[in-house]
Amino acid sequence: MADTQHQIAELSKKISALQADMGELCGEVAELNMVMAPFLARYQQMIWPYYEMLAKAQREIADIRVSMGDKSAINAGEARSPLDRFFEDPTVQEQYERVWLGKKATKNIGPGISLAPDDVKQVYAEVVGYLHPQLVEDPAERDRRRQLMVKVDDAYVRRDLGSLNAIAEMYRVHSSLPGRAPEDVLQHLRDRVMLLEKAISRVEGQKFELRYGLVAKIKTVAEQMWKEQKRDLLTELSQEIRRSLYEAQAELDNLRDERG
Repeated sequence: MADTQHQIAELSKKISALQADMGELCGEVAELNMVMAPFLARYQQMIWPYYEMLAKAQREIADIRVSMGDKSAINAGEARSPLDRFFEDPTVQEQYERVWLGKKATKNIGPGISLAPDDVKQVYAEVVGYLHPQLVEDPAERDRRRQLMVKVDDAYVRRDLGSLNAIAEMYRVHSSLPGRAPEDVLQHLRDRVMLLEKAISRVEGQKFELRYGLVAKIKTVAEQMWKEQKRDLLTELSQEIRRSLYEAQAELDNLRDERG
């Protein structure tokens, strides 16, 4: 029994540490989302729909060419577009900076963002530990939690401790697993550790994408172009992609006519 109680205590301690890590990580993602939101909204409106249509058209072009005997087209069909330069693989030095300097950058999330007070971070981590959508597998429940987390993240970036406390109070457990046998408690805690570790891994992926993904790269270049040349990169990219789409659709129409 003493060994079981020791394991329970150790697992509980590990869960507390994981929840704190999860809260810190989710807080960074919430802050990054806030910084990215205006640019991402423009990107989704001006770039993404045309890029998707271009990818679909070029895939169909490749498929038709293969059906007409052009074996060189078997591996073709990836969307070639003005976005290509943003897909270039990073150099070894860039990868090093992403991993190691990125770890050191957690205290400097973005321009104009101050660190959250400890009490806000503590309650936010508690709420994230209850509500984060990555802690469940059921799609319907995950969607419900995503909607709730929008409000939670909003309260966090506004440093609204009152709202966070109100949400936390709805989910707080005031007793410690009553009525369970020690072995059941142990299994429950082990499952909880595994869920948190898996969720942390997924959220780390989200954070990495927000820092270093395609949209982040385009945003960095767009800001530099505007600062130095007063040129709107998204407008230019949108125009170029639409021209590429027009050309791809014309080629597709010709191939359809040739195939009959």
